[in-house]
Amino acid sequence: MGGHLPQEDLMHVVFRESHGLEETETPFDLGQDPADLIVLSFSDSDLGAFTAGYERMRRVGNSAHPTVRLANIIALKHPISVDTYAERTLSAAKAILVRLIGGEAYWPYGLATLQDLARRNGTALAILPADGRPDPRLDELSTLPVSTLRRLQALCDEGGAVAAHAALAQLALAAGIYAAPVLGEKTVPQKGFYDPDRGVIPVPDAPHTHPVPTEGEGSRPRQSVDATAPASASLPPTWGRAGEGGHPASDIVPTAPPQTPSKGPVLVTFYRSYLTSGDTSPVDALIHALRAAGFQAYGAFAPSLKASGVADWLSAHLAAVPPVAILNATAFSAKSDTGATPFDTAQCPVFQVALSTARRRDWAASDRGLSPADLAMHVVLPPASPTVPMPPASRPLSTASPTGTALPPRPLPTDNWR
Repeated sequence: MGGHLPQEDLMHVVFRESHGLEETETPFDLGQDPADLIVLSFSDSDLGAFTAGYERMRRVGNSAHPTVRLANIIALKHPISVDTYAERTLSAAKAILVRLIGGEAYWPYGLATLQDLARRNGTALAILPADGRPDPRLDELSTLPVSTLRRLQALCDEGGAVAAHAALAQLALAAGIYAAPVLGEKTVPQKGFYDPDRGVIPVPDAPHTHPVPTEGEGSRPRQSVDATAPASASLPPTWGRAGEGGHPASDIVPTAPPQTPSKGPVLVTFYRSYLTSGDTSPVDALIHALRAAGFQAYGAFAPSLKASGVADWLSAHLAAVPPVAILNATAFSAKSDTGATPFDTAQCPVFQVALSTARRRDWAASDRGLSPADLAMHVVLPPASPTVPMPPASRPLSTASPTGTALPPRPLPTDNWR
């Protein structure tokens, strides 16, 4: 994806200081090669969504697609880092998109460098606020029409693989690079159900219960279930592809029914932000592992278990489709002002899944697995009580086998295009 610039053209800077020229910043060389499109953001969720969008562009495109680089602006806070990145990577870009929190004052040197480079090279430059507030100054620093900036803003704010794909296509067109029309639903509902192989799915059509345990298998009575029904019986028809949502897709071949009876439904609850950032790999691993073990596993997502309407929606679903277990991957307490949680009516164990937020190197070097912040979110303030705590998990590598709960962290999206 592009070749290296001649070494003699790069700034001669030694990046081995343990401290910065400024008190809190250290020069850092990302080492990225040039590309057609560059996306910069302070948010790993943004970068994750664009990772998923680019992968979708490569998967569904019938023609050549632009090359892409992603970078977190945190690595570009020092002026030397900005100058080096501009010389090595940005100088050959056709278009640059920046998602900025805090306005011009938060990254003044970087924005001044980008604006100078864009006007000298004729680069399409879109600088967008990522904090939900209009910023006319960022419009002035951009080189694209306001109408294009608003379209890009709406797609970036929506999140998800399809919206990110559409944003990359819009950016490419603004730079004079052909991009095919992007099909699919570009919005993600506030709450809903999820299948890792299908994406967002509608509410299950009918309640499905699970087998009555024999003596010694459990203390709560269970209703019976048709043992000949496929494991996907409690899941509704397909709505789009993985992580995309959308309308019913007729081009997806249904999976063959399992050869063994289902052990009952298992619900995996997680944040909507995992969907919009394209970061569902730990959820996918859990669901696939549960299905391999014979359970009817599927996911339910929401902005938070305490968000408006979520408790009633989830409680009603649990009453209609009683699970044999719930795996909860959200954090913090889900108790309402009355002390109730969405899981209170579920007659099954609730397992608390702790997703570590640690970086790869910190995870590898630590024997503990959870940082103090992770302990507070998942252990000290569990979403429901009582819960059954599980060993810490994290963003798994795409090649990792989901054989255990202690999964190694997934590389940041920036690692994919280094």
